[in-house]
Amino acid sequence: MLATQSHDEYMVAKLQSKKFRDAYVHGAFAHLEEGDTGAFLVALRHLVKAQDRGIAGAAEATEISKNGIQKMLREAGDPRLSSLIKVLRYVGYALDARASGR
Repeated sequence: MLATQSHDEYMVAKLQSKKFRDAYVHGAFAHLEEGDTGAFLVALRHLVKAQDRGIAGAAEATEISKNGIQKMLREAGDPRLSSLIKVLRYVGYALDARASGR
């Protein structure tokens, strides 16, 4: 019998590659720019889970409860900007503003 792997487990494994991770983050921010906040939050959840200590490590580093991290990283999550910045820092990224071309 073949062992199966969940999508989350697959993504966490793929995100161990820096090259893949950078491309994934770029794609996540593209979703955010297009108004697809849910896809962005799911991608951020994968990035958090790919860290050595996962959700527990994010909670400790950001001083946000594990339950709070899990809630904010659901597809329907609605995180505060300050919480989002903390979690992005935990996974090694940051928000970056640039001219939109409008």
